[in-house]
Amino acid sequence: MPQATPSATGRPRRARQTRRSVRLADGLARLLITLGGVGTIAAVSLVCVFLVWVVIPLFQTAAIRLAAETGAAAGGSSPVVRIGVDEYRSLGWLVRDNGQLTACQIGTGRVLQRVELVAGRRPVAWSFSNGEGVEWAAAFADGTVQLGKLGFSTSFLDRQDAPDEVRSLAAGRTRAVGEAIFQLTPEGQYRRQQVLVPPPLPASRPACRAPRPARPPGRSGWRAGGWTSRCRAAFLPHG
Repeated sequence: MPQATPSATGRPRRARQTRRSVRLADGLARLLITLGGVGTIAAVSLVCVFLVWVVIPLFQTAAIRLAAETGAAAGGSSPVVRIGVDEYRSLGWLVRDNGQLTACQIGTGRVLQRVELVAGRRPVAWSFSNGEGVEWAAAFADGTVQLGKLGFSTSFLDRQDAPDEVRSLAAGRTRAVGEAIFQLTPEGQYRRQQVLVPPPLPASRPACRAPRPARPPGRSGWRAGGWTSRCRAAFLPHG
């Protein structure tokens, strides 16, 4: 048996031995530190991979694919000149160059309304404003212009005021009834939406202001018959 080595004080020095619990705790701590380091490296690597995955498409050629074609878009051969969608992404409309407006339910493509904006006339040019309430202008070959508005009408109904067809709706689901769609909100109210198309103003010819003055003959641009005044500013009545 080994003898205890005397210390500087003359007392025998006790043999020190690490307890098993300490060794286990030390081993567990070493394992956790190793796993934490490896996990940190793996997390940073995954973030880098994700960033590269997101950035790579920016350097690729863009492409548009037709996912589905609704009945509103499929009906008619005239090109579409303008489309609109409500803030809840459940109701939409489109206007074709022949003046026909079509309202449809987003998701199902069910056609809710078909309205002739310009009463059978065919415009040669269209103009639309931006914003929630859209103002439009249609120009015709005879020089006349017709103005109008269109937008979305939204109202909220209690259960007793809602149609019977929508009272069984689950929250968040929509259903078309007539020319409107209904959706049950989380608050228990029924949101009714419809495309609103007020009657447009009659077509009229723009009133010119400050026409270009006539120039005497002999100047560049002179043609037989004299100079033609050009309208520099036009004003239309707007209701």
